[in-house]
Amino acid sequence: MNRFFSYLSQPKGTWFRAQLIIVVYEIVARISVFKPAIQWVWDLLKTEVYYIDGSCRSSGMCCSGLSLMIKGRQIDTLPDFLDVVAEDAVFSRFIPHLEANGEVRDFRCRCLGPDKRCTDYLNRPRLCHQYPFSAFMVHDHIINGCGYRVVRRSFSPLWIPRLTREKLLCTDHLNGIGA
Repeated sequence: MNRFFSYLSQPKGTWFRAQLIIVVYEIVARISVFKPAIQWVWDLLKTEVYYIDGSCRSSGMCCSGLSLMIKGRQIDTLPDFLDVVAEDAVFSRFIPHLEANGEVRDFRCRCLGPDKRCTDYLNRPRLCHQYPFSAFMVHDHIINGCGYRVVRRSFSPLWIPRLTREKLLCTDHLNGIGA
């Protein structure tokens, strides 16, 4: 019981919120009617458990080898990409690299200059404005070597069930945390 009360007194209640979200995540993951909300709950938990530190190194790594997720949908075919460009011309800056079977392997931004800086910085898309946060929220990790890094806040949870523990360990692994 003392551990519970000391837990509640932690600064700003961050880990109390995280513990509550863990419980909600476990419930949502197990009850089929709630499954559509699982990504939303996971994103909420990530914002409590992780933060992003560092600064841009102007490496251009965030502008090549990209995968695009637009409105919650992975863009992995040329027709899907052309539909996205028809809807919003700002995405025409991305050049798709195709696999032999015609699927999109990844994208590169045509605005990446030889100095590894954006040549159209003022008109860049929202996902670029929000990097590295946007990449972390969509892919659970950011590009290694870009200057930013994902950091896991330290806390002693009262309870982390198997599903949440596995998801957190996978995210830690993707970001080289504890390696």
